Amino acid sequence: MQKKQKSDTYLNALEELEDIDTEMKTTLCTYIRNHEYLLRARPQTIQHDDFHPANLLIHKERFAGIIDFQRMDWGDPVHDLHKLGFFFSRISVPFTRGG
Repeated sequence: MQKKQKSDTYLNALEELEDIDTEMKTTLCTYIRNHEYLLRARPQTIQHDDFHPANLLIHKERFAGIIDFQRMDWGDPVHDLHKLGFFFSRISVPFTRGG
């Protein structure tokens, strides 16, 4: 399963980090492993994988497109939304919430 492989890659990278408290790492890894079953029913499609304001084209105050597809990846389309809170909330909280 592609999503499981991606999750494992991220978890392995987390486990290799040295600047994170060991207890925090264990808590995060345990939480993720205990909830991996939620991935099974999720769709798997091509995703942009780098969705943030700098990659949106706006023309005359309207959405005109998306650029920068170098990081396209195969996975859950909800993964594209995980950066909304980091990048968009400073610009538009309603957009971040889907409104």
